[in-house]
Amino acid sequence: MQSKIHAPFKRHLLAVSILLAGVSLPVLAEEAAVEELPQLDVVGESTPEEHRIKDITPQVKNYKESVQQQPTGFVAKDILKRMPGMYTGGGPGEDKDARLRGIDKEYTRVSFDGVMLPDGGEKRELNIDRIPNALVGEVTIIRNTPAEFESDGLAGQVHIKTRDIPLEQQIEVDAALGDRGKLCTEAQHAAVTYGNRFTEQFGLQGTVAYYKNPLLKDKTKTNAAGVVTEIETEDKPTENSTAMLDAGWFYDGGELHLKPLFIEDTENKDKLVEKYKANGTFDKYENEIEDKTKTTGGVLLEQKHRFGGGAKLDANVGYYSTTEEKDKIKRTLNQQKVEDITKRELEVEDKEDSFWQAEAKMTQRWEAVVDNELKYGIKLRQRERTKEKTKYRNGVLIPGEAKDKYELEEDYYALFVQNEVFFTGKFSVMPGVRGEYVELISVDRRGAVADEYHADVMPSLATRYTFNKQFNVYAMVSEVINRPRYDELMPFADEKADKILIGNPDLEPAEAIAYDAGFNYVTEPFFFGFNLFYRDIEGVIESRLTGEEIDGKPVEQIQNVGDGWLKGVELEQRWNLSSLKLPVLDQIVLTANQSYIESELTNNDGSKTPFKEQPRVLANLIVDWTLPVTGTILSVAGNFVHSFPTTATSDGRDSETFIDAKLSQPVGAGITLYALAENVTGEDRVKHKMDGTLEEEYTGRYFYLGVNAKF
Repeated sequence: MQSKIHAPFKRHLLAVSILLAGVSLPVLAEEAAVEELPQLDVVGESTPEEHRIKDITPQVKNYKESVQQQPTGFVAKDILKRMPGMYTGGGPGEDKDARLRGIDKEYTRVSFDGVMLPDGGEKRELNIDRIPNALVGEVTIIRNTPAEFESDGLAGQVHIKTRDIPLEQQIEVDAALGDRGKLCTEAQHAAVTYGNRFTEQFGLQGTVAYYKNPLLKDKTKTNAAGVVTEIETEDKPTENSTAMLDAGWFYDGGELHLKPLFIEDTENKDKLVEKYKANGTFDKYENEIEDKTKTTGGVLLEQKHRFGGGAKLDANVGYYSTTEEKDKIKRTLNQQKVEDITKRELEVEDKEDSFWQAEAKMTQRWEAVVDNELKYGIKLRQRERTKEKTKYRNGVLIPGEAKDKYELEEDYYALFVQNEVFFTGKFSVMPGVRGEYVELISVDRRGAVADEYHADVMPSLATRYTFNKQFNVYAMVSEVINRPRYDELMPFADEKADKILIGNPDLEPAEAIAYDAGFNYVTEPFFFGFNLFYRDIEGVIESRLTGEEIDGKPVEQIQNVGDGWLKGVELEQRWNLSSLKLPVLDQIVLTANQSYIESELTNNDGSKTPFKEQPRVLANLIVDWTLPVTGTILSVAGNFVHSFPTTATSDGRDSETFIDAKLSQPVGAGITLYALAENVTGEDRVKHKMDGTLEEEYTGRYFYLGVNAKF
């Protein structure tokens, strides 16, 4: 199923992306050699990257307005997947997991309006296909975490911020229809946002959004001898319904916001697998039908208050809950598709994850010998999480794994203080420290109870030197952690065919010293960013043999045992080719980023491998072309993910290049028609499994016709 056209696209994307990175260096050198660089007339954000000159911590922002004309889909994953250092996990076409620096989703934390929303996954992740773009104002990648943010997230954090209430009435409607491989109506999208400041004191903004993705997958599995063992067809339509309101009360010196949120995702999967024997003859059919509903609801109360003397308070209190309900039926059928009812299995799973949190941050400007900006605060969160999964075969209860049922209570308390010291108008230093205390009570299905606590103190130090309004250099070091996944913290004991696997409530978070350093050069026609990063990691969590035996079987326990490192360089460029003064290139803007990553982890047997499923190169290239006469905009984006090898602990994968395109045409005041094409070249996914199996997975091309109207 892999098209022969893919290889040239891969080579061209990577070549052009690397070329742009190479061209950036002499351009930067040439412009930096000028005795005095031209000053920007800054009104708000004059360029998308202007914040880089102001920020003392290394971070990357993407604004909705900057990406709306590009081939960006309808949910947050479509913004994130083009940002530097970002690699989205999940099946092709799904891209539901955020993976910074190319490593597993468990090392990245995602927050929404400052809240790490509860979700169904065990790895503390938030699926980024659950947030409609209609809600998003900006997306920020925090590359190195200062004291004011939670320390959890070894690779970094993603912060999604909602849109601000506009000062005047604004209505935005976006709707599209599409399908796989053709223009039809199976894929649907609609979003309406209304915002207004009715008076000086009161304003609101509300969004309702609906998204349906008729996801179809075709998968072929081939064994090490080259014999096809499985042919799989999966029909998995997903739907997302979201509503959010931001009601704001504005007063002299501050503002108060009430933000209720509702998100519901449904997923109905019907998978048919044709299984073949080792000699290639037909064996049987297996059919899996799964219905899953995930619902998140909650409310956040925010306050911003400015005191006399320049002090400012940012505070919030909120409650959120996510429930996930899943019913799965597995059926076995013969060649005539007659079911063997004795092998029918039913699996019922229910999860609930809820918490309330409160946070307050105070910012004060003060002067001693030099100017200072002091920030300090407190955060509290109390979480309750439950899971219960039950299996039946032919109506008879099947003994499940111990961690199929658990209850967990996790209480989080944190204090922080940081102080940015401005020695001159150009040089500043920001030391900080964050203390976190977590108490965890866990109960497994046998009723075994564990009560543990962990206390961590994480210092940080950031520094920046700003040469002028276009160029700065920075460096930052901090201590970060990665808390264990939920189901590893249970005091469970599962008997496998060849071993006894036990959980570990005493697990400590993995720890790392995080280093980032680089520079930014920002003008209106040209931007270049350079960031070096290194993570010195201790206590990576793995399963290891303990040397003990139970009933003649070796005992394996989840432990803090692995050490390793992660390092790389992240390059970013934006170039408005009008600066070349060539009419043929006058309306073209190139945006690109490249990440070159290496990692090493010590495995159970002492061998050293990269982190699992970690590509060494990530690259994006976006070409935007505008025809001024008609206002037509053509945007083409390519996303490249390098291959990664099969190891003793993880599967491997071939390189991938996904090409998307969008054509936008204004047709009236505030109204734009657009055509969106995703995966233009029909790229598939090729996996090399640890057992020698080859998997080829194909989800196809998707085409949409849509309209965006702003009033």
